[in-house]
Amino acid sequence: MGPVTPGRIAASILLATLTTTAPLAAQAKAQGTVGLNPKSAEVSQAAGTAGHRAVFTLTHSGRDTSKYALGCVGLGQVRCAGIKHREVTLIPGGSLEVVAFYEVAEAGRGLLVLTARSSGVQARTVAHLAVRVR
Repeated sequence: MGPVTPGRIAASILLATLTTTAPLAAQAKAQGTVGLNPKSAEVSQAAGTAGHRAVFTLTHSGRDTSKYALGCVGLGQVRCAGIKHREVTLIPGGSLEVVAFYEVAEAGRGLLVLTARSSGVQARTVAHLAVRVR
């Protein structure tokens, strides 16, 4: 098994999310889906800086209004400094801009991982921003 890298960590998070949500797939398909876009992106930031922001769009295609719990975590050289909305409610076909704030440490690589989980649809989604710290 090689070294632990942000890419491997992200892959593990994604695999765990897909594995735990697989039994809910049929129910979620019937009731609608949740999405975060972009699913993945990459940026470069100067080492030791803060005040960065990543913008994602949360979409809800369910038939009913759903409440979503949002979260973010930083891995490697990235630390999540907060998220604009911790919990939101979306109507059918609704969408919302979600902003996650982050800071970076020393040179290297890291990930900012954003998650959205719905209580009504029982659906989850994950998106990430890969950060190269120079």
